[in-house]
Amino acid sequence: MKNEKLRIAVLALVMMWGMGVGAQEQVYKVLTFPSQSSNITFNDYSHTWEASIDDFTWEIKNFNNYQNSSTWTYIKCGKKASSSSSYILTTSPIDKAIVKVKVNITEISTKAVNSISLIISEDKDFSEGLTEYKKENISSGELEFSIPSAKSNQYYKLVFDCNNKETNNGYVVVSKVAYYTSPFISISHDYATFYSEYPYVMPDGLTGYTIEAVNNDKEIQLTASYPQNSIVPAHEALLIKGSNGTYKLSYGTTDENPISGNLLHGTSNIETISGEGSYYKFSYDSYGDNLGFYWQTADGTSITNAANRCYLLIPTTSGIKAFTLSDLFNTEEETSIINTTLPHRDSNAYSLTGLPVSPAYRGIVIKDGKKILRK
Repeated sequence: MKNEKLRIAVLALVMMWGMGVGAQEQVYKVLTFPSQSSNITFNDYSHTWEASIDDFTWEIKNFNNYQNSSTWTYIKCGKKASSSSSYILTTSPIDKAIVKVKVNITEISTKAVNSISLIISEDKDFSEGLTEYKKENISSGELEFSIPSAKSNQYYKLVFDCNNKETNNGYVVVSKVAYYTSPFISISHDYATFYSEYPYVMPDGLTGYTIEAVNNDKEIQLTASYPQNSIVPAHEALLIKGSNGTYKLSYGTTDENPISGNLLHGTSNIETISGEGSYYKFSYDSYGDNLGFYWQTADGTSITNAANRCYLLIPTTSGIKAFTLSDLFNTEEETSIINTTLPHRDSNAYSLTGLPVSPAYRGIVIKDGKKILRK
């Protein structure tokens, strides 16, 4: 009994969150204060110094670290009644593609700061391959720079451009700078769903499938739209097939749009979606037998989707509660979406003609109201 309860609890979690995709950006480098080591201590706004965390070093100019005191979990820049420029830069290239930089700003005088910019360069002198992202009208909180065309082995420089409108020093307070790497796809049980805000290269060994309505919207069809090494456009929602494992992503560049008519949809964050049509979560059924797309709610009219994962949306209210992968990968017969009811679950399996079949029967069978391909 205890084992059965544990099994049901685990299956409930799988049903809630869907099959595994670790797609959130990962923090790769982070600068916090006081740093683990600093080459100089002082209490003013006109020094250039270095700070190191886990053997990675930043050069910092015109920020006060108050003698690198343990009481300061931040640094400050901005000179009173004087224009100034301060920066935080990486002294070495970051070997991974950075897709996002976040700056935690505890305090800021909006009137005294013209802009904060992120400059990316291929060389340490910032003379080759420069890309700049500028933010203005900045308030306190988390300042985020997204990098659509991320590359590895780049240098990063944050520039704080201040004017002379403040009467006190240190009106910009920075507590942390974090650098994020690209996400990954984790395949379990040979499948996962994946959604990205950025274009990426389909990893070796993986294939991305879209799902479209066919035959005047009476059936749905699975299409291998993105083979390995193809560029997947931003905002494309896919069912991914491949061997179990973790696949790191490389971001690509393309002007293509997502495939029109794809019934798979995704979200970048955890979201609850509702509206017209039927919503299906990618997971196992409640018995843990069949992987596919299932209603998450009693009537299929809403769904809670995890970050960077996908759900299936049938535009009409079909009444069908599930589409197993056997349904979708069956090439001999279309998968109907116009049925209005499903049979109640029982222990028997039936042929397409409605006759009961034994467990040894091979081919397409109807079980629990779903078509399953027995091989």
